[in-house]
Amino acid sequence: MIKTFALLFIGTFVIGNAYAGINGSTDPRTIIGWDGERPDYIDAATPNLWNTSPYNSIVRIESNGTGTGEFISPRHVLTNAHVAEDCGVNGNPECDIYTSDDDLQFGRVVFRGMKVLKSDGTFDEDKVYEHPDRDWAILEITGDYCRPEYREMIEAGTIERGLWRAGFGSLRVLDKTDLDNIRRAYLVYLDADGPDAVETGGMNIDSRKEKYQIFRDAFEQITGKDFDTDYDSDTMTLKKVQDCRFRDVVEGFPGDSVLWHSCSGWTGDSGSTLKMMSGNMVVGVHNNSYLNITSYTDHTRSDMALGSSTFMYNPKIQSAIEKAKQDCKK
Repeated sequence: MIKTFALLFIGTFVIGNAYAGINGSTDPRTIIGWDGERPDYIDAATPNLWNTSPYNSIVRIESNGTGTGEFISPRHVLTNAHVAEDCGVNGNPECDIYTSDDDLQFGRVVFRGMKVLKSDGTFDEDKVYEHPDRDWAILEITGDYCRPEYREMIEAGTIERGLWRAGFGSLRVLDKTDLDNIRRAYLVYLDADGPDAVETGGMNIDSRKEKYQIFRDAFEQITGKDFDTDYDSDTMTLKKVQDCRFRDVVEGFPGDSVLWHSCSGWTGDSGSTLKMMSGNMVVGVHNNSYLNITSYTDHTRSDMALGSSTFMYNPKIQSAIEKAKQDCKK
């Protein structure tokens, strides 16, 4: 278990891209482990390390989709508001929280930066993109449960490099052949509908599936495989990217509260935390960005809120975390 230190105000609260791009000719992610059966594409010699430190505090969250979270106390899980939504409140079912030791727990929202559902119960995507610095939530495990592995959160301060992140992103880890085939199929799409691809931000398969049938058809013709089913449904596998760094402040948000980071990710990585490679302390939480496999540039947008004393580290949250720690010592 991570030893308890005095909780510091986390001056840098990351809302890092749930959909950060994979750039260049290699996939920077590595397979850490998986939930359930070993996926067919993973070599039998690859060990499942999810239930080993420092990965065993990471959880897979199911609500209306798959997301990632991390224990920050024996009973509390940090994630995105758009992952937690209204789990366990307002008559909604609790989130399913899958732990590294093959357990299923249930969680309800006890703190959050913003409400992401509209009054009619539908998801308010505009709010998430307008207020990324508030896209955080804390789930509390219901029932009598104490998690021995959790991560402390510290103020990031001047930390700029030496970061890592792991999450249950839906995009499987790609080899060079996979990347080449994806780009070949994308070129077919560009030839058929290039200007529209540029205007809509590139190959955003998650949010514009109907518009990218040309890409999917070309990919299937090249490989004999369905991209969505065979490559973009890998939400049971925990993947890690390391040696990341913080980048520039993103303009246009109040108080310059949003930063870029370089930890690649994808749909399903929402809610994964950014941690220091030295000490594994949490310095932020990942949120959303571009689905950008095809780009050769070194430009991965990610969001990070600064100076968040008004919402994340208020006395009520600190008190709840400390109470959970004390109760679980009894």
